[in-house]
Amino acid sequence: MSADPDLALALFLLVCAALLLLPFYPAWREWQRPTDRLALRMAAGDDSQASLARLLRQQMSQLRGSGQAVASGSLQDVLSGISPTLVDRTDGAGTSDAQAQGLAFAQGSCFQQIDAPRIVFGHRRQPEHDGSEAHRQPEHAPIMGAQRWGLHGWRVAGDCVIQGGQHFNGSLVVTGLLSIGKGACVEGDVKAHQGVLIGEHARVTGSVVSDQGVRLFDDAFVGGPLVCETVLQLGSGARLGSLRAPTSVSAAVILAGDGATAHGSVRASQAGLVWGPA
Repeated sequence: MSADPDLALALFLLVCAALLLLPFYPAWREWQRPTDRLALRMAAGDDSQASLARLLRQQMSQLRGSGQAVASGSLQDVLSGISPTLVDRTDGAGTSDAQAQGLAFAQGSCFQQIDAPRIVFGHRRQPEHDGSEAHRQPEHAPIMGAQRWGLHGWRVAGDCVIQGGQHFNGSLVVTGLLSIGKGACVEGDVKAHQGVLIGEHARVTGSVVSDQGVRLFDDAFVGGPLVCETVLQLGSGARLGSLRAPTSVSAAVILAGDGATAHGSVRASQAGLVWGPA
């Protein structure tokens, strides 16, 4: 006589279990037969070359500040399309020829993914060094409003300026824009949500991370990994990593000035260009 209630309870539990498991079916199906590995379709009439050309025209127009758009056309109309060449140079520090080999990209070349012991953008102007032999600098005064962040770091709410020609020991987390003055040295890692500016001959020994753009002025140096969510601008002679300590560089768009040099891995998820002001 209790068969009917037991059957109803069993059916009720079965329906509840089905309703609870049903939302997980798409995930299970994707796990069994992945589809996210497939290449995305591009819009009709579009192609990677045209997309890259449009992107680089926009970036070049903005950075040159002309207020006028670069003439439309194919990628060949925007870039010279010069292929990279193998370079075999030493930096005067006893590095072997095999270790010193790399790639050199002429002005106008475009790139997206590069891995090499040495990556030279444009014409190399001077022997490389990591700034370790720089003269002694005065210690930077305590930053107003900075709060302790971990053992050797500081957190700054808003914008932050490291004065030129001074030495700051410690890592920095900045909620605004971080500006590092000419010839200054930051011995540590830096992260700024609104962008990072590294002045001429300035040095950051650790990593540089930003949600916005990063700009290295002429002959600036970054020793650790560099991650930028938007545009990375490398001034003439800017240096990233070293032969002894290769690094990784990642940004959506990379604009490399003449003589900029990187060691290790460079990734431009959208486009990279070796360029110079008009």
